[in-house]
Amino acid sequence: MTATLQDPRDSAARLGQVAVACMLNGNGGTHVGFLYRREDASIWFCDVAWELWLRNEPKNQHDMCWVNIGLPDSILELVAAILEEMDKNKGAIPYDVRYSSSQSYFDPSSWEYTNQAPGLTCATFVMALFQGLQIALFNVDAWPSRPGDEPALDNLISHLAADGVDPIRIQEMRTNHKNVRFRPEEVCGSVGETTWPVPFPTAEPLGHDVRQYVMAR
Repeated sequence: MTATLQDPRDSAARLGQVAVACMLNGNGGTHVGFLYRREDASIWFCDVAWELWLRNEPKNQHDMCWVNIGLPDSILELVAAILEEMDKNKGAIPYDVRYSSSQSYFDPSSWEYTNQAPGLTCATFVMALFQGLQIALFNVDAWPSRPGDEPALDNLISHLAADGVDPIRIQEMRTNHKNVRFRPEEVCGSVGETTWPVPFPTAEPLGHDVRQYVMAR
């Protein structure tokens, strides 16, 4: 199975109402966020970039490749409308490597970030928005820990600590992250599937496709 990547260098590339875009993060890793069309037809990018740093801004789609989301148009229109209003969460979403399928991350009536939620990464931000619509991209509880997950998570936590994040939250992350990582490229590759939740044996090779592509781009 191959991820259906859209590359703007290809004249046949088409951006749907909402897609998930993937790019390099400048540190040899990958980063994801939503690429979407607003009501005025402009193209914006919305992502969790770092601690208390949500971005929602116009974006040149030629800077990245994307996967169009394999959900019905009615849901994608709703997601686009939610993303248009996401500015209300600027400065409100912590960066945190833990993720739970039982946690409510957004108030479903206002889509404001829930103060009780620990935080999100770029990848789990995408997952959490769908989770708020009662749609699971992955079976979170069945996601395995893999070689490389623990050092990658520890590296992220160390950078957060160096940036002055509350030491109590840093210790909670170190203690409770379960060595499970939802990788940006796997989120991007998987959203194009039409049957969710996407099982791990499907998501992993889709993510590999995305990573190989963006690394070579």
